[in-house]
Parts: sequence; structure tokens; C-alpha cells
Amino acid sequence: MPTVWVAGVDLEVEYGFQLTDEGSVLDAATLVPAEIVLPTVVGAYFAGPGQVGVREFVLTGYVAGSTFAVTRQRLERLTDLTQLGEVTIRLADRATMMIRGTVVAVRAVNMRPQFLQTRVDVAIVVRAAVPYWREVMALSTRLGTLAAPEPMPMGSASVAPDYWLFGPVTNPVLKGYDYMGNELWASTLTIALGANDALRLRSSAFDMTIWKYVASATGVQDDTLLVSGSGVFPRPLHANRSSFQFSQWPLVGTSAPSGVAVYPRMWV
Repeated sequence: MPTVWVAGVDLEVEYGFQLTDEGSVLDAATLVPAEIVLPTVVGAYFAGPGQVGVREFVLTGYVAGSTFAVTRQRLERLTDLTQLGEVTIRLADRATMMIRGTVVAVRAVNMRPQFLQTRVDVAIVVRAAVPYWREVMALSTRLGTLAAPEPMPMGSASVAPDYWLFGPVTNPVLKGYDYMGNELWASTLTIALGANDALRLRSSAFDMTIWKYVASATGVQDDTLLVSGSGVFPRPLHANRSSFQFSQWPLVGTSAPSGVAVYPRMWV
């Protein structure tokens, strides 16, 4: 069975924890649409978008030592996981993906006969407030031109890319299109970028900022570069809940000679 990493620590190496059952850790989170029930009407009516609840899963395995004292020591160290708060969790059979969760319980049950068996069965209970798996490494996707915009690889959860535009270009434009090529939004930046310059536009709802890198690896924040009246701030990419790994978002293009969108794909 696969090894488990919690907060980057290999539980098998550090605590002697041997995973025997992943439980529902890799199951898809359930999308529950908001719904209403009308008296005398059979069934229910969907009244709003889907809601994704907290994901809870249990990793079961065992801890064994050469003596009872060694086993107890390993188990005590394993229970410290409940004190770490939110941590990253990975499994060896999907080592490129991780989920952030909180270990809420470490339950141990002695194997029978208790006085002869130094092995202890353990259940690690994890709750993930944001129930999405994401790639450990962010994906860098090349932006297309305005004439030939590029589709963005999609997971089943929404993301907010960092959009990078590279010079040389004057007043670079970034545009988003639907799958038919119809323009959805446009952003024009008032700046002249040299061959060694770049712009970084962070599209997160909680960090919508613009950074300029002028012949330097050190960025300077300048949110005044978006031309007033020339469009909107670059939009996040909203998933359509597709579960297929190779699905794609609508198109993004730029007038800059080159650019990339950097984000991790995410899955329920």
C-alpha cells in the first residue's frame, strides 16, 4: 500500500506507520446542489449552484515495534499530528497531488491477544475544509496570441492564475474568450516592456495585484497600470465540474510576444 506524507513527513519512516487502507481519501467530493421541496410535488427542485462540503477521510494502518515500549513511543509521536493544524497530505500512488487538511483524531486499537501482540491498529481521521486535491507543482501554460488564443488545461475546481507577460511590447493586452472564440473580457496595461522586462498579474480574488519586473528579478507592485475604461482585471478560471483530467477552459490570448498562465490544476 502507498506511503503517507503529512506536512512533508513520511509517516512510515518517522513513526513506523504502515498504511493498509486509504478509505475514501481519493473519492470524489459530492457536489450537493441547493434544492427546495414543494408540498404535494414529487421530488425536489434545484434552486442554486452546487455546494461542496468538507471532505473527511480516514487513513487506517498499524504501528508495530520490537517491544511494547517502542510501539507506545511511536504511537505517542503519531498522536502529535493532531496538534499541527492544517497540513499537506500526499499518497505515494499520487505523489504529484496533495490536499490540505487537519488531523482531528488518531485512534488506536490493540490487536488481540493484547499481551502478546506489539502491533496496534491505527485510524488517522482527516478533515479538509477546502475539499480539493491540487498538483504539488503549479502548471505553466503558454498563452496564445490575440489571433490564436490558447485553451487552458482544466481540473474540476476553479483556480486563479498568475498571468505573466513578457516584452518587448508596448501597452500589452490580455484577453479571455469563450470556447467559440467570443471575447469575454479584456485588460490593457499601460507600460512599455523591454526585452528583459515582465508583468505579473495575480487574479486571486483576495490578491488582485499587478507587479512589474524591469530588467530585474525583484518585482515592484504597481496597480495603476491597468488602463481605466479599457476592460477589467484578468478573470479567474471557473471550472464546469468536469472530472476529466484533460478538459480545458476557454481561451486566453495576449498581444505580448510571449506569456504564461501559472496555476495548479485542482480536482474534487
